[in-house]
Amino acid sequence: MPKQSGQAKQQNKTALNQPNPPVNERQIVKRFQGLMRDTWIAWVVIFIFGLVLGFVLSPLFFSAIPIGVFSFFYFGLMRYDENGNLKGGG
Repeated sequence: MPKQSGQAKQQNKTALNQPNPPVNERQIVKRFQGLMRDTWIAWVVIFIFGLVLGFVLSPLFFSAIPIGVFSFFYFGLMRYDENGNLKGGG
């Protein structure tokens, strides 16, 4: 590992102490819009699956709805960037 000069170490130390930049609410909304644009059919199927099977077979299937909501927010935050594009390509 190359040695850093004193100035580079100081810059790294001050960069670590900086608070995170403010989050723009519009950027967060773009993430979820991008996810909905790419996967809306899957979310509709999960929702209908939970409702129909919850009424017909067992109320246990209603749990598919909150699990789907959690998954939606997880994938929206982790897999989409602030512009609504899939991270890592595509």
